[in-house]
Amino acid sequence: MLIDQRGTGGSAPLNCRVPANQTLADLFDPAIISTCRAQLSARHRLAAFTTSAAVADAEAVRQAFGYGRIDLYGTSYGTRVAMEYARRYPDHVRTLTLKGVVPPWSIMPADFAPDVQAAVALMLRDCTTDHACHDAFPDLAGDLARAVARLDEAPATAVVDAQPLRLQRGMFGTVIRTMLQATPLRAGLPLLLHEAAGGNWQGFIAQAAALRRAAQNDIATGLMLSVACSEDVPFIDRARAQLSARGTVLGRYWIDQLIGGCARWPRGSVPADWREPYRLAGPALLISGELDPATPPAGAEQVARLIDQAHHVLVTGSSHSFAGMNGCVDRIMTTFVVAGSMTGLDTGCTAAIRPPAFKH
Repeated sequence: MLIDQRGTGGSAPLNCRVPANQTLADLFDPAIISTCRAQLSARHRLAAFTTSAAVADAEAVRQAFGYGRIDLYGTSYGTRVAMEYARRYPDHVRTLTLKGVVPPWSIMPADFAPDVQAAVALMLRDCTTDHACHDAFPDLAGDLARAVARLDEAPATAVVDAQPLRLQRGMFGTVIRTMLQATPLRAGLPLLLHEAAGGNWQGFIAQAAALRRAAQNDIATGLMLSVACSEDVPFIDRARAQLSARGTVLGRYWIDQLIGGCARWPRGSVPADWREPYRLAGPALLISGELDPATPPAGAEQVARLIDQAHHVLVTGSSHSFAGMNGCVDRIMTTFVVAGSMTGLDTGCTAAIRPPAFKH
């Protein structure tokens, strides 16, 4: 049995719609967020959409169906939900499968900028060691710097599907973060950066527009705000976050945008022990992609130390999405859940996973 978390799928989805002529508007544009809040508040109490509420929902479903112990799977933010359930109801957890692990102490988006910068460095490394990529883009780091310099001077423009669009500096870093999360998109990034460095922004802006439009259906922005404004933003050390963002591709954009968005969004309550450390029993299978800018492997390594029975699988040729993992990681997860233990778990197939070749 599968259930939609409240605020997603068919369970009162909290989606914020962006007008077509504002496809590349800021992440949490004040007018768009205010309109979204007004529309959603007419039907829902937005402060009631939190991780704790989702965990309580899951436990209510478990009880209603009479299940004893359940298998939990979470990816990205879903790992926060899964671990919180395991924390509150340890006797009812059979296994934990966590992919793209968000540590319980993680405060979104305090570490976004340095994590993206580390992923950019890995892309530059891989292009340098790939002869075809290096021959096509011998100064990719310089291309990136030149593209940033152009945007610092003025926004870039292009016409996409007969719609004039404008890309600003902050959204540029956000698009790079998104592309680095999926290896097929990452493969096209050097070419787009090289073109942009020369003043041709058509490809980059077209890609940015496609990603933002896809996010309209794939991301429940209202739920993200309800969660982050309650569980993360109140705990941000702004001085530290801004310092760690200095000189990075992403900069302070996500921090400033989310704090601004939360100023216009209801804030829910969190348990009194929300930020207190805890341990889990497991068994738990943790999966990370080496190239991931959103949930780097270091977080999973730290979480694994807090789980009595934990095994961390690092997939060197993958990132945050499931791209390239089919036929291997899915089998590993299935084997683990069916067995209910790590005994005999073969993870050797991950060694053959490679990211797609860079486009040029």
